[in-house]
Amino acid sequence: IRDSWGAGPRAELAAGMMKQKGRLLFLVPRPGRAAPLVAPVPVTPPK
Repeated sequence: IRDSWGAGPRAELAAGMMKQKGRLLFLVPRPGRAAPLVAPVPVTPPK
C-alpha cells in the first residue's frame, strides 16, 4: 500500500478487495473523480 492510499480502514479495505477481486486498476483512487470501486464498464446516465 502506497502513501497515496492513505491510512486507516479504507486503505485496509481496498487492500483486501485487491486480494479478492484482483482488479487493481478499478480500485486505484482517482483524484477529483467519484467512480465506483468495482466498475468494469462506465456507468451511463439514463436518457
